[in-house]
Amino acid sequence: MIFNAGDTAYIIENGIRVKPVKILSRIGDMYTVRIGRGAICVRHTRLFATAEEAEKTMSGVVQKRRGYRSPYDYWC
Repeated sequence: MIFNAGDTAYIIENGIRVKPVKILSRIGDMYTVRIGRGAICVRHTRLFATAEEAEKTMSGVVQKRRGYRSPYDYWC
């Protein structure tokens, strides 16, 4: 999907939450977006039109095991 300057899109942040971003500019397939107080440059494949669409793609994310991990646990 092509976004224009001033549009709102959604991005998956750290693979765990969906955040709204504001499109600042577009050059080719790269977009400059405002997220919070800062701005980042992302590919068009990381942007979604709706929050629900972003959450659907996030459902396949594998949960990492938390807590103590032995250095010999590399095969898990």
